[in-house]
Amino acid sequence: MPELKYNSALVRMRHGARLLKVHGKSLVSFYIEPGGTVTDKTAAKLIEHQQVYSEHDGLLPDCDQSWMWRDAEPIKLIMHNACPRCGSNCATSIGDGYLHCADCKASRGRLSDATTNFINATAATFGGVDHVRLRKGKSDA
Repeated sequence: MPELKYNSALVRMRHGARLLKVHGKSLVSFYIEPGGTVTDKTAAKLIEHQQVYSEHDGLLPDCDQSWMWRDAEPIKLIMHNACPRCGSNCATSIGDGYLHCADCKASRGRLSDATTNFINATAATFGGVDHVRLRKGKSDA
């Protein structure tokens, strides 16, 4: 398999390819499928891109195995608590219910299905929102 550079990998992801983290006997490697391999440095840069999101398919929390390009503009949320990794109180969601820190992209948990559906329906009806403020179980849009 050819080794892809950052821009080539990003173009492939924009067209539906996924970034996969594969564990071998003694190493971890990254692949763009379909496409080729990428270095750890390129994979880290791809994961940090604002429109690349985890598919939350790892066995353990924060152990993601695959990432894909999302065209949706993320909804910005102000959380009631700070991110344990970087201290930011802002999170983003792409409408799938999973929350990520807006600064370091660490997992910030998951919204209930009812809350996710409400936010998505509100955004579809009234357009996107700049910030949604979440407070312990309820949202004030």
